[in-house]
Amino acid sequence: MISRLREFRREIRREFRELCDTLLDAAHTQRLQSFGRFRRGVYIVAYLFKDMIGKLSATRRILIIIALVLSANIQIDTDGESYSTRNSVLPTLIFLWIVALELKDKLLMRGEIDAARKIQSALMPDRTPAIDGWSIAIASRAANNVGGDLVDYIPLENGHALLVLADICGKGLSAALLTAKLQTVIRTISLEQLSLADLAARVNRAFRSECTAQMFASLVIAEIVPGKPAIQWINAGHLPPFIIRQGIPSPSPKGEVALGLLVDAAYNPHSLQLAKGESFVIYSDGAVDARNERGIFFGTDRFTASLVAAADKDAAATIQSVLSIISSFVDDAPMHDDISLVVMKYIGGRNG
Repeated sequence: MISRLREFRREIRREFRELCDTLLDAAHTQRLQSFGRFRRGVYIVAYLFKDMIGKLSATRRILIIIALVLSANIQIDTDGESYSTRNSVLPTLIFLWIVALELKDKLLMRGEIDAARKIQSALMPDRTPAIDGWSIAIASRAANNVGGDLVDYIPLENGHALLVLADICGKGLSAALLTAKLQTVIRTISLEQLSLADLAARVNRAFRSECTAQMFASLVIAEIVPGKPAIQWINAGHLPPFIIRQGIPSPSPKGEVALGLLVDAAYNPHSLQLAKGESFVIYSDGAVDARNERGIFFGTDRFTASLVAAADKDAAATIQSVLSIISSFVDDAPMHDDISLVVMKYIGGRNG
């Protein structure tokens, strides 16, 4: 019984934090830091109530006002007689009706989101593609029901393989739709077997033509050859991938501008040779920006330490270990961003 009560309290706190994260913007959150505990609590309750009312339709707001008036004990004197507006049944029915309407809307939206999640899951490639000489693993964990990160594996007709990780600005359903569009663009243009520089430039132009001015995406595309230790990659505004040599991580060179910002952006490819047992790790910012209940970020140092701790593991075990460490650090705090990883470890091939 005690353990159930503790779990119930943890669930209530988690739900309340997620509600605050959804409705309170950064400015309000920063302002709250200067308040005392009591004043902060009153402010949060008042602001959340105001914001939730504001998100209702006009008809439902009117119904809320009517229910509040009917539930209040207002005395009206007319010709010497006193009347009270207080009614305990009707306000309750109105509130229940509003809840039912909101639940109906949520169920309809959830059905659409579930359909989008199934489509996104179907577009996800094999998480451990088999490539001679390489241990490869990819993973993506969405902050919401659907994610704005793209991870993909694209085998080419010439025998080469592309590993892709992209991060669309924003999250949720709109980001997921752009992710699917970007995946289609990359797969379609990659059929032409262009150089990485030309591929990235073509993808950028296509992405920009399909999106509004406020939309952009960071992207890393890495190309490998089965059995060979060479990696070539381009970086379009993404966090520099880490190179793990002899158990020591070091960041790769910074990339160029993100997709969608400049129509004629050019992208310079980078390349390196890995020794047996060395790795190339692409990751999204959600991995380092994950934070716990105290607001402390996981950070780059902890992330690289988790990579070092898994340096002797294969790619799939490395991802599992890193995600486990992040989950333990975050604990019950809600996810604020999608977490995606691509680990490419050279293990020595028959041809190299």
